[in-house]
Amino acid sequence: MPRHLSVCLVLVAVLGSAAPASAQPPIAPSPVVFEASAADGRLQGIVTDQGGATIGGVSILAFGATLAAVTTDAQGRFAIALPAGQYVVRAAREGFISTFRELIHVQTNTTVERHIQLMRADAAAVQPGATAVADDPGSGIENYSETAWLLRHLPRTALRDVAPDALGGDASDGPSNAVAGRWLDAALDQSTRAASSFFANTDFSGQVNFVTTQSLAQPGTDASVLQGLPHGSADVVVGAPVGSVGDWSLRGVAAASDLSSWTLLAEYKSRPEQPHALRFGVSYSTQALSPERTASLSVSLPASRSVGGMYLSDHWRAARALDLSYGLRVDHYDYMASPTLVSPRAGARLRVIDRTYLTASVSERAIAPGADEFLPPTSSGVWLPPERTFSMLVDGAPMEPERVRRETAALERELGGSAPVTVRVGWFSQQTANQLATLFGLDDASEVGHYYVASAGQVSVVGWTASASGHFGRNVRGRVEYSSGRADWGDGPGHARLVSQMAPSVLRTGVERIHDLLTALDIAVPETGTAITVVYRLDSAFSGADRRDLAPGVAGRVNFEVRQPLPYRPFGGTPLNLLFAVRTLLHDTDAPGSIYDELLTVQAPLRVTTGLQVRF
Repeated sequence: MPRHLSVCLVLVAVLGSAAPASAQPPIAPSPVVFEASAADGRLQGIVTDQGGATIGGVSILAFGATLAAVTTDAQGRFAIALPAGQYVVRAAREGFISTFRELIHVQTNTTVERHIQLMRADAAAVQPGATAVADDPGSGIENYSETAWLLRHLPRTALRDVAPDALGGDASDGPSNAVAGRWLDAALDQSTRAASSFFANTDFSGQVNFVTTQSLAQPGTDASVLQGLPHGSADVVVGAPVGSVGDWSLRGVAAASDLSSWTLLAEYKSRPEQPHALRFGVSYSTQALSPERTASLSVSLPASRSVGGMYLSDHWRAARALDLSYGLRVDHYDYMASPTLVSPRAGARLRVIDRTYLTASVSERAIAPGADEFLPPTSSGVWLPPERTFSMLVDGAPMEPERVRRETAALERELGGSAPVTVRVGWFSQQTANQLATLFGLDDASEVGHYYVASAGQVSVVGWTASASGHFGRNVRGRVEYSSGRADWGDGPGHARLVSQMAPSVLRTGVERIHDLLTALDIAVPETGTAITVVYRLDSAFSGADRRDLAPGVAGRVNFEVRQPLPYRPFGGTPLNLLFAVRTLLHDTDAPGSIYDELLTVQAPLRVTTGLQVRF
């Protein structure tokens, strides 16, 4: 491209981005506190909905020479100090749909003002051009970071706008065309152009996690020292949008140690505003033991285990006031007596009056022993490869799945204005056949790196739940849920005597009352960019902390994670995050399964994970 044409394009972009700023009505100074230097510019403004009402708690992000974020106050106002340069600005908030996406030019000692308008999700159902902001903690690529979203939606660069001939040369003056009779040169030239066009015109984004993890026995147990050495793994995510209808992503994690393993997940996810929000994924995991690891165990294990899975779900807006959801998951475990497991589910959500909904669901889930070591996690965060081995408590016994049938019905109500909190009161019924128990610390082999699986029998639970979820403060979002139920245990397993000898608090009989309190919070610190996740579960029916305990009791388990951006950006401004996580919960709290899966885990190890996250 001639130099004078490049200069003209830059001038047009600067003038085009500055012109809308002068057309905006003046806005009073924002009360948001920020620090700025004499060389900084300023972006300030107000956020309203389609009716003109101001919206608090909206995240305003500016990505360019630096990455800055701020949250609007109760009056919907915001202000950000920015070094001079060009920035992509985005506004996002749960429950709203945003089409605001603008390239602005900030100059030294100047103020750029913007009036941003968001659309409430209910009102946006008829707006096909609106882009939803996804807060679902699933594995779609839109969840990985706000920066990733901005990168995917950056304006096309000069490289992207240039014609293919500008990359490879014109037919009249390109040196490769001087020998047009050489088919090899022509083929190489066309291949280069095609590859350049593909990577230049695809909005890739993702992240790479390099983590080190180590499991420790819980304090106060027999195994109070570290088991083995820490081991590392690499977690890679890459994805891109599919037009304006959805996103695809590819995620893989691998680790090499005496337990070599890797997991791969490919997924497509429709945008939430689509009439049919489809989600489809395929995963495959494998776990291979080294001879040294096999020799260290007191049980015989296969040299490798592999698991493949496929799932499909749909969230269908069947009518203006009715949403339907349904899905099917099929998994194949090569180490199971009956390797193929099928898990269907269905649900409905009906709006009865404004901001009030009735929900109902029914599901059946087949869960294999050791499934957590192979299946992709249900929540976002650090993804670790299979890191533990497992075997049946009764040596040589066939591995049978746990089967859980669950029905729910609930009433939901949205409270509040610009930052609503959803209050939910519901009923549930759960019937579990072959309830699984997970036992650590039975011998040297099962301190933290190996565990035993046993059946605790059949159980039916009927109860109710009450929860509140949403924004509990300017920078705090989460969920608090209380559950109470009556559990009726059936006949014990055939090896009940062995279970009672090894871990008597696992074996339950008769009727049991359970009370469960779950708190899950996501805390943001805009001043430093720190993101904190805290999950705490308190229950009255946890198995004893020591395997010799005779009865269950009240106990708590936690999952704590911190993600801290680093000021050092060595790869062309790519953000780096420091990760730190500590957890005593063995299962994800949102994983489908029995309410007793976590309660019947004995001496769950403490897992510590640290690492570095690179986003692109």
